[in-house]
Amino acid sequence: HDDIIDRDTIRHGRPNITGRYQLLYNELSSSDTSHYALSAALLGGDLLLMSAYEMITTASIESDAKLLAFSYIHKALFTVAGGELIDTDSVMYPVNKSNPRAAITYKTASYSLQLPLQSGAALAGASKGELEKLNTIGLHVGIAYQLRDDLLGVFGDSALTGKSNRSDIFEKKRTLLIHETLKRLETTKAERLTKLFTPDHTITSEEAEEIVELINSSQATHTIEQMIHTETAQALRIIQTLSISSSHKEQFADIVAKLMGRTS
Repeated sequence: HDDIIDRDTIRHGRPNITGRYQLLYNELSSSDTSHYALSAALLGGDLLLMSAYEMITTASIESDAKLLAFSYIHKALFTVAGGELIDTDSVMYPVNKSNPRAAITYKTASYSLQLPLQSGAALAGASKGELEKLNTIGLHVGIAYQLRDDLLGVFGDSALTGKSNRSDIFEKKRTLLIHETLKRLETTKAERLTKLFTPDHTITSEEAEEIVELINSSQATHTIEQMIHTETAQALRIIQTLSISSSHKEQFADIVAKLMGRTS
């Protein structure tokens, strides 16, 4: 579903569901194959969501545990849908009117970190206090993860990320990187960036490179790196207060470090 919204046909350097069906349908017809490929991907996403609920239904766990798992997954799906909508329709408004932190919180953090951490711990019998800590850890790591993703979306190695490092710019995504850039540019350059990100403007390859130069000149990347460090440090601090063994704390911290140090 996220790939459909982002109009992506590639995931980790390989055709995603849309991309695979696009290749298949191109061999069969030359008429409206993009629409049919997107339709196939939409149906595929629906089936996967239903399969997740089926897996819980058929799991060898008590009924109360199943209801608990259902409640967590439903909350995450509802939250991520709101985050996706915030992220998607933000391009309809001036860049300085968007709210990238809200999109990160509701879109990335909820399903990538908070859901798996809380649901797993809840099913294992964790206390309310521990679940609240995991929720906060998931929020911090989720924000840091998305900020790293935003940097990779502009400065990452396409050979490693599997997608163009200009796609976020062409899509005019209102990331915190763009917000921080806008805040630090002198008036003339800020007005130029705002104009390039207007809803009806189509960014050219030359303009994309101009935007990258504006980002570099503003030193916004340094600010984003600082944000990543701060969010990660807060998560690691809370991990040390969890009621788990020292070895498990180390494993948890190692996972966080790998997420922050990724190059793809």
